[in-house]
Amino acid sequence: MIVPIKILVVEDHPDWLKLIPAFLNEENDFEVVGMAGTRKDAVELVEKLDVDVVLMDLFLTNSPYDGIYAAVEIFEKKQVKMIMLSALDANDLILQAFTAGAVQFLQKERLSELPRAIRACVQETPAFEVVLRDYRRLKREEQLQALTPAERSVYEQVQMGVTLPQMAEMMLKSERTLKNQVNSMLKKLGVSSCKEAIMKVNRRGLFTAKNQTDKKITG
Repeated sequence: MIVPIKILVVEDHPDWLKLIPAFLNEENDFEVVGMAGTRKDAVELVEKLDVDVVLMDLFLTNSPYDGIYAAVEIFEKKQVKMIMLSALDANDLILQAFTAGAVQFLQKERLSELPRAIRACVQETPAFEVVLRDYRRLKREEQLQALTPAERSVYEQVQMGVTLPQMAEMMLKSERTLKNQVNSMLKKLGVSSCKEAIMKVNRRGLFTAKNQTDKKITG
């Protein structure tokens, strides 16, 4: 008995949203378990459904970053294989797609290659995917390079959920000193809160401050 590869299609164009699932459902080892037209719907469906592969349109709502941010949010919820689809072939966007977590990038005009790409990313671990993992790790580390050792230590504590009073006791520093180090860290990372700092580093620099309400530590 063939266990089908479960696929979620994320595409905002209604014609492609009909064409891609219809094309994939002709394969007896594929099952399109869901379709989404927005970033929000895509993230919600990944949480609800059993999904092996996400096919993500890069240009959701006419923005190249909406597809990329959707990919980042999905990987924070669940580890799935992701293939980015686009009508364009822009090198800078391809690089950002891989940074976000994609394992394949395919132009829509090469739709006939999609079944092979899906099977390959599920059944194999290509050498380039191993390279991509190292690349993503380095991109994460790159976000922290500007920090001093003291600021880096503070960041690691913040990431673990340690509070400022706890930090002061553990690190034998005054809270004022730690506040200054936190604010310096936030400035270097280009964010306004500890929550945003963690998100930016975890997302390897692919970050939007939208809907973030945390405030900068002052004092």
